[in-house]
Amino acid sequence: MPKIVVHRETEWANKARKVAIFLNGKKLGTIEDRQVIAFEVPEGEQELVAKIDWCRSNKLMLHLQPDELEHVKIEGFVFSSYFFPVSMLVLLIYLGVYFTTGVNNVYLAAAVMCCLGYLLFFLSVGRKHYLQLKIK
Repeated sequence: MPKIVVHRETEWANKARKVAIFLNGKKLGTIEDRQVIAFEVPEGEQELVAKIDWCRSNKLMLHLQPDELEHVKIEGFVFSSYFFPVSMLVLLIYLGVYFTTGVNNVYLAAAVMCCLGYLLFFLSVGRKHYLQLKIK
């Protein structure tokens, strides 16, 4: 019987949350941060999806042969591993400048708004691409 081995990378945004794995609409199980888990699945054409809250990943189509081992990697949205540290740094710089000098720097405020907009995109319109499934 074929197996799908799912590798979950670590990331700031979803560190404390579990990701549910679905095969053809049926839940196989959940995976935690930095975990590797294997699922035995039927052979043939399969659709793999990962979900977290109301967000999900792309649909990954797999054609599995008998006794095949397929490795799949789950990641967050594009640049998610850099997004939160950079956003926090920009926000702290903005607040530091504002509270020490009293000046509302327009460029730093715009950078904070861009970070917020990028996150809101993936939590609303881009929710079907919040996670990424890739063949490893």
